[in-house]
Amino acid sequence: MAETNTALDILESARAKMAKLHTETVNGMILMKFQGADIKSVVDKIGALEINSDDVILDGYQRSGNHWTYEILRLILDEKAKVGDSTYFESCLDFMSTETLEKVVPTLPSPRLLTSHYWPEYLPRQATEKRARFIFLFRNPKDAWVSWYRLTSSYKNENLGFFGSWDEFFELQMAGEFLWSSYFDFVLKTEAFIAAHPELPVHLLQYEELKAEPVRVIRELCRFLGRDESVAEAIEEATRFDSMKSVLKQGKVGQLEKAILKENTDVVLYKGTSGGWKDYFSPSQNERFHRCFKEKLAGSKLGEMLGKNLG
Repeated sequence: MAETNTALDILESARAKMAKLHTETVNGMILMKFQGADIKSVVDKIGALEINSDDVILDGYQRSGNHWTYEILRLILDEKAKVGDSTYFESCLDFMSTETLEKVVPTLPSPRLLTSHYWPEYLPRQATEKRARFIFLFRNPKDAWVSWYRLTSSYKNENLGFFGSWDEFFELQMAGEFLWSSYFDFVLKTEAFIAAHPELPVHLLQYEELKAEPVRVIRELCRFLGRDESVAEAIEEATRFDSMKSVLKQGKVGQLEKAILKENTDVVLYKGTSGGWKDYFSPSQNERFHRCFKEKLAGSKLGEMLGKNLG
């Protein structure tokens, strides 16, 4: 009981700090209001976006290796093995204005790689009608949460970042009250979306497997995307995290970091490793998380699969 009371006290404190962020809840998702954007209009525009049959949609929970995966997929689709200066953020529908969605996205060259953190039901509706390819990305949520905490506490703007303690951030995540809402809802809604659309080409990608056997996983992605597997080794070499990070930080990613993050901060592309959660989770938090994971995802085959990488 004492532990529960303490957790509730911490959650109340976290909620007060969360209230400083510019957010809006749309269709159950807690979303950031970037630059004063009308988020409801953005969500509606994304849902109504015109889709091409050769589009590829990468959807993943926040801080799940989304940027790294984007670079790999971009190289596979372009059939080259050199990281360019395009960035994940330029492809992420969630961060776009209504004007960009209306005027820029339709002009992007095919095949387009569109990314998001949204629940699948709020992705472009035409994607199911035109049978676009979907790749759903997952990572150990404990590592994702820690990575996210490091990022959100590094923003310059107090209305964009969360500047509470790790304990407060943990309680918000456990309650599903942080940005983009609950990890557990993302898993369940993804599973429900796949079950409702058995006709769609879908690939489930786990960050830990990509780290452990990158060439094998890249070959699988090549086959899924209808591209030549022979480039897998070269793409793996080009997207090794440290070398990829070095290239990207010299371009737009480095510029973005300087614009939005505190000085001497290195978190947009951090280490690209697994197990960092051990430096943040207390034994009690780890126990509570595993109990919550088991309860929230009971009966979920996708949850059972993801549970094998929790550590």
